[in-house]
Amino acid sequence: SMAPTLGLAVQGNVGIGTSSTTHNLEVIGTANVSGVLTVGNGLASAPSYSFTNLTNAGLWTNGDGLLLTTGGTNTKGITVTGAGNVGIGTTAPDYQLAVSTNAVIGTTSGSGNGEILRVYRNTTGTGEELRIDQAGTGDPTLSFVYTGNSAWMMGLDNSDSDKFKIGTSNADIGASTMFTI
Repeated sequence: SMAPTLGLAVQGNVGIGTSSTTHNLEVIGTANVSGVLTVGNGLASAPSYSFTNLTNAGLWTNGDGLLLTTGGTNTKGITVTGAGNVGIGTTAPDYQLAVSTNAVIGTTSGSGNGEILRVYRNTTGTGEELRIDQAGTGDPTLSFVYTGNSAWMMGLDNSDSDKFKIGTSNADIGASTMFTI
C-alpha cells in the first residue's frame, strides 16, 4: 500500500532517538507539539500522563475534572472538578476545598506562637469566625468570635498553672475568665 500524502504509515513500534522501542511511539530526548496533543482519560492505576520512574502516579480525568494520583489509587491524590472544587483524598469534592481525612494547617515545629488557624464565615474576615491560637506565653486556645465584638474563648492559661478556663475575651484567656477548672 502507498504511504499517506502528508504522513507516514508504519506497522509496529516507532522510535525516535532509539533503535529499540517497547511502545507504539517512543521519543528519547525532547519533543515539541505545536498543535493539540490528545490522550485518553486514563485510570488511577494507569494515568494518561505518567512518569518513567514514578509508577502508579500521574494525571488523568474522570470526565469531569483533572486528577493527580499517587499510589495507584484515586483516594491518594488531588482532584480539581469542572466546577472548580478541589479535593484532597477524594474524587468528588462537594466544596471549594474538601479534605478527605486529616489536615494540618500551621506548623508542628518551632515556637508555635501566634494564630494557627482562622476560619471565617465570609470573605471579608469581619464576620463570624473560629480561631485556634497559640499565644506567646504558651496558652493554647479555641475562640468563637462574632463580628469582632462578641467572643468566647476556652483554653489553658499558662500563667495560672495551666488551668482550663472559659472566658469572654478573644485576645487573652486570663483577662475575662468566667469559669475555671
